Amino acid sequence: MASSMIPPEVWLHVNHYLNWSADLAALAQVNRKFYDIFQREVYLAAVREDNADIIVKSASTGNLRTLQHALSYGADLNKVYPAEAPPRLKNWVERAGRHDSNVILSKACFATPLHLAAKHGHYDTVRWLLDQNVDTELPGRFLCQCLPVGIMGTLGQPDDVSDGVPGWTPLHLAICNRQVAVARLLLSSGASQSVRVNHSSSKFPHFNRSFYGDSSIGLDPTRYRGPMVVSALHSAAYSGTKPIITHLVRDLKTDINKRFEMIGATPLYYAIAASDLSSIVLLLSLGARPEVPFVGSTKYQTYDSALEFALVSKKTDAALQLLTQPGAAWHNPPESPIRATCISNIWHRV
Repeated sequence: MASSMIPPEVWLHVNHYLNWSADLAALAQVNRKFYDIFQREVYLAAVREDNADIIVKSASTGNLRTLQHALSYGADLNKVYPAEAPPRLKNWVERAGRHDSNVILSKACFATPLHLAAKHGHYDTVRWLLDQNVDTELPGRFLCQCLPVGIMGTLGQPDDVSDGVPGWTPLHLAICNRQVAVARLLLSSGASQSVRVNHSSSKFPHFNRSFYGDSSIGLDPTRYRGPMVVSALHSAAYSGTKPIITHLVRDLKTDINKRFEMIGATPLYYAIAASDLSSIVLLLSLGARPEVPFVGSTKYQTYDSALEFALVSKKTDAALQLLTQPGAAWHNPPESPIRATCISNIWHRV
C-alpha cells in the first residue's frame, strides 16, 4: 500500500515509536500531507521538551508565523532561553580549560525572544511580542560586547574579564545594534530607560546562579563591579545611535547630565570611550556638560572632567573635539602630575 493511502491515524500511531523529536520534525518535512499530520505533534514535542531551538531561531530570524504557532501550542515566550554563544565567549571558555564547556555556554548566554527580535531589528515580530504582553525588563547576557564605562580599561576594552558581565534588557540590544525603529517602539510601549538588570533582581534566571563564586571569564553575575544603573541614553551614546540620543533628550526630556548615583559616568563619557566624535558633538549641542566628574567603580579612579577622562584614556581626537567646542571643556580642579603630562602630550597634536 502506498504511503499516501495510509490513514493519518496510523501515521500518528507511528509517532509513538519515535524516540527523538528530530525524527518527528524530519517526518513533517517529507511532504505536505506529512506536514499537515505531524505539525501539531512537532510543536507539542518541542514545548514538552522545552526545546529552545524553535523559539530562538524563529525570534532571531523574525519568523513570526512559527512563533505564533509555538504560542498556540503552549510555548512560553516570556522567559529566557539559552542562546547561541558568541565566538569570544567560546574562546574564553576554551582558554579556561573547562571540561563542561557546553553546559557553561548554554547557561551563560541567554535571551528572551524579545531580545533576539529586537537585536536583529524584526519590527513586526517585536510589535507582536509586545501585543502578547511579554516582559520588556528581563535580562539577556553575552548578546553584545557592551560593558559600562567604569569596568573598561583606558583603551575601551575590558581590563579584567573576571568582573561579571551584566545582563541587558531588549531596549539596550535594540539601541546598541542601531535598530532605531525597534528602540522607538520599545520606548513608546513603556520599556524602562534603565537597561541593565541587576543580578539580585527576581527577573534574573535561576539557572545562571550556578556560576556564583566562579571567578573566571565574567560568568559570575555577582562579580559585576560597574555602575548599578545604565540608561538608554548611555547605550545610545556608546553605540553612536544618534537618532535615539536626540529622541531621548528632546522628545522624552531625559536629563543628559544625570549620573544616577555617586559612581558612574554621564553619556558624554560613553561617547568619549567609544571615540565617537559625531556623538560627542551632538551631546554637547544638546547640553552635555564636560565638567561633570566621573568616579570609576572598579579602579576608583576619579576624573574631574570629560576632558581629563579623554586625555587619560588616550582618546586624543575626542579631547581635541572637546577643546574645539564652545562651553566649559576646561574645568579647574587642583593640578596633578598626570593631568599636566596628558595636557603636555596633547599639544603635540595641535
